Amino acid sequence: MFDNIENHEKWYRLWEAYDLTSDADFIASTRTLAFDLEDNGAWQQAAAIYTHLLPVVRSAYGEEDLSCIGIQYDLARFRGKAGKYDEAEALAAPLVGLRERIMGPTHQATLNVREELARCYLRTGKLEEAEAAYTLLLSLYSQQAEPDEVSRCRIIGNLGYIGKLYADCGALEPGYQKMTRYVGELRARVDRCDVNLTMSYPYLADICSRLGKYAEAEETLGELLTIEIEQGGGWGTNRNQTCFAIEEMGKFYANRRRYPEALAHWKKTETARSQQLDPDHRLTLMAKFHVAETLDQQGDTRAAISVVELIRKGNIRNVESAANKADYDSGFKELLETYSYLAHLYVEVGHLSDANDLLQEILLNLDGQEPQTALRLESDCCSSLGTILSHRNRLEDARAYRSRALSCYEQLSDPQQVMINTYKVGLSCSLIDLGRYEEVEALTKSSVENVEALIKGAAEVQDAIRDDAYDMVADLVLMLAYSHYYRLHYADAVPLLNRVLDMREKILRRSDSEMLNPLRVLGRCKMSLKEYSVAETLFRREVAGCEAEWGVGAERTDEAMEGLLVVLYEQEKYMECDKLIEAYYTKGGPWFEVIDGGRKPQGTSGGRSQLDVKEREAEEAMARRRRQVDMDSHDFDLDKTDLVRVFRLSKL
Repeated sequence: MFDNIENHEKWYRLWEAYDLTSDADFIASTRTLAFDLEDNGAWQQAAAIYTHLLPVVRSAYGEEDLSCIGIQYDLARFRGKAGKYDEAEALAAPLVGLRERIMGPTHQATLNVREELARCYLRTGKLEEAEAAYTLLLSLYSQQAEPDEVSRCRIIGNLGYIGKLYADCGALEPGYQKMTRYVGELRARVDRCDVNLTMSYPYLADICSRLGKYAEAEETLGELLTIEIEQGGGWGTNRNQTCFAIEEMGKFYANRRRYPEALAHWKKTETARSQQLDPDHRLTLMAKFHVAETLDQQGDTRAAISVVELIRKGNIRNVESAANKADYDSGFKELLETYSYLAHLYVEVGHLSDANDLLQEILLNLDGQEPQTALRLESDCCSSLGTILSHRNRLEDARAYRSRALSCYEQLSDPQQVMINTYKVGLSCSLIDLGRYEEVEALTKSSVENVEALIKGAAEVQDAIRDDAYDMVADLVLMLAYSHYYRLHYADAVPLLNRVLDMREKILRRSDSEMLNPLRVLGRCKMSLKEYSVAETLFRREVAGCEAEWGVGAERTDEAMEGLLVVLYEQEKYMECDKLIEAYYTKGGPWFEVIDGGRKPQGTSGGRSQLDVKEREAEEAMARRRRQVDMDSHDFDLDKTDLVRVFRLSKL
């Protein structure tokens, strides 16, 4: 084949030198050369030849000459392959009438150019024109003496894909109706393993999920997975299509926050990819990343770190073995992205020095990266560095890094509104730490309005995206509430905190464990406003949530219990205080004692005067706990958790 191409190229240069480009033999030879080039993937070269040849042939023979029409059609295809759909449309549109008049409406050449034009409409977002073009094509194929069933099924598949594009534009219900209609037609026409049908399943499942039809989405993806397993002869063959079907199930379960099921599917994908490709192949490493992400989402961050460490080693091996600059650059980019995620996980578990080292390494190696990639990585790094510096009480430095993170992200060509507001929440935290409450109010108010407008502007929003947007509104409103609370504007903070709790409980269906901070602050506001019974209810919810999340005796749980005891004490519920103190101590918590000059709660032990014994017991318990900590991290914030102190009850 390549010898043939070389001969054709020599012929092309020879005839061109003698100015014989309009010769019929030369045109036929050049078209054969273009076909050979296309077969070998060199369609850009074929397009260049046709671009030169088309005006010569059109001038010599006229635009209705079959050679001229054929060259123009092929050039339209090449323009489409290059993503230049407007140019492809301009070339293909005039040919429809010409081929229809010369060859007839149902001739395959006429149908080919109609399909190319429909494809251009599809790729440029002209959905109504594309749907009309594909519907007409389906009718014309049916009118053929011997209908081409393969092409008809392909057209039906494309009509189904148009339903997916309608859904992507926000028209979920019309998209769903179109997709189910054409998937139903394919099921009636083809074998269940037909590629046009199986390719439609993920699109249909995605639309079902966005509409809240989760059972139908799960059933559709389950059917796809069953088909692919049967096609591959079971799990052992590790076909690419089977892996893709497993990944789709994993994504579905992750979006539904069904993490154990998602994790099981990601692990199957990882095993299959590793056997099918290579342990360090980018698709295998991507499957490992999904495993790590899901482990982190279900709270096992240390296990996630172990997996990401394996990904990092694979990235390093890929960089070291890169065969060319393109492979090296791609591998190095993936390595930096892995470092960024690993640093984020280190921050979560308190390995602050390890995280800081990784983040500084990333920032030093951004110069050679593509500008958009560099901005994205810089924003991630600066956000994490802001968190680290905040933990270390370097508040102004933390604010500067978080401000830089927001600035970098806003410079991206495709910034997501939800992510921008994530960085605004981080910056708001720093501003609150610095007491710059007016700036927090100015930063968050407009952002809340923007996100709410985003949600209202798309009435039918994908479930996971909608949840993220509502989460962001809740976080921004919480920052706004804090700005009022720390200025002692309790009455202004209360409705905002109630709104946060209402959103997280009723809209997002979150558990108490994800509402502990607003519960705590609202309880304190109500107590300051002397609404003690309401405050008591809130503190009881907070204590229950802290016990479920961290257990009895954790610092956060102890602080919640302290708040509850204070509000009970303010209501003179002394006996109830005694019972709570005794019960909490019995379950493994510290002993509480009133030291503000008021009466001491009388527990069944008569007040437990031997506090020194309790302090020693608490210190021994913490020593056992500390031995379980990964001491490889030399910066685990032990100064705050060094001792489980004996809490003394005092006014907040």
